[in-house]
Amino acid sequence: MKRLRDFEDWVFNSYSTTTTDLSIFRMLYATCMLLTHVPIADHVRFMPTAFFNPPVSIAAFTTALPPYQLVVTLNILLAASLAILFVGWKTPFASIATGLLLIVLNSWNYSTGKINHDIFAVLLPLIFAYSGWGDANSLDYWSARNEPDRRTALTKPFPSTSAAFMALIVGFGMFTAGFAKIISGWLNPHASATYGHLISNATAFGRTPPIASWTMTIHSPLLWEFSDWIVTLMEVFFIIAMFQKRWIIVMTAAAATFHFATWLLFDILFSVNVVSYGAFISFSSQTMLTNIINHLARSRRQLWTECVLLFSLGLIATGRHNTIDFTTASTARIIIVTAGAITGLVYLSQKTITFFRPNRSIQHRISTS
Repeated sequence: MKRLRDFEDWVFNSYSTTTTDLSIFRMLYATCMLLTHVPIADHVRFMPTAFFNPPVSIAAFTTALPPYQLVVTLNILLAASLAILFVGWKTPFASIATGLLLIVLNSWNYSTGKINHDIFAVLLPLIFAYSGWGDANSLDYWSARNEPDRRTALTKPFPSTSAAFMALIVGFGMFTAGFAKIISGWLNPHASATYGHLISNATAFGRTPPIASWTMTIHSPLLWEFSDWIVTLMEVFFIIAMFQKRWIIVMTAAAATFHFATWLLFDILFSVNVVSYGAFISFSSQTMLTNIINHLARSRRQLWTECVLLFSLGLIATGRHNTIDFTTASTARIIIVTAGAITGLVYLSQKTITFFRPNRSIQHRISTS
């Protein structure tokens, strides 16, 4: 039992964070989801009933696609819950409402066959509902700002069970993706899965970004086999990395870079994955970002104004039957993926330089001996 307790302490204590970090992540998450996700399941108004074949989900308990008026209503509620989550008013309730609405809408969104890889972002508000991510830069903070414990705890690190559980979800999810690649032959030296997907993506779906057109002319089995192995092993190793925050940060930095390459080669944007990786980042160390967030949350009136503005954007998106505007949503996803890749590359570069830099204390002892 003692070893089990030591193991639990080792895992959970490594996922220490601060209320300020969580609050910044909350605001970034709500903004990104509102710009790139609302409305959800809007396409069901075009789908015939014969297409209705839901997987195991809430939609499986129904016999047909929902009335379009219900989809619109739920999207309006989702826009409202995301706007309220952004400003941090009744944050646990807003988090749970956001998560449940995402689950319900996605169950119908995926009931006609296509399933996206956004489960991390869907579960995230439920996992962080009681994490304390509404205790700073929020209306909840302004309501409790006279409490001394609230004010002094903003920058005090504490073990976050929510972050640890999110790491478990991300780690297991990425592992299943890597394991599927292993059993489907990605490590077969006589096949090039990455190159095959590149060709099928261009010929079957017509997605041929400029870099993809150029890379398809590279006929190097060794290079393509290396890409198969590096992607598969990266995803599989997440199952080990999830036990320590510093390990999961390294893996998510690598994954963010991988998502950027996926966009360049396949024109596929995994922006919600990149957003989810923010659960492990120390945002408060970024002075410019912290100053921007503090400015946005400087008063109750400011926060309520932003809440109305964000909700209005959600209403516009729902009324136009697209995420604000298709070009705007795509641009937002590209910005998210690019920012994630830049952050990941900078972090990995810093860690690599630190790893190979000679230990100064050892050098000093050698020079004085």
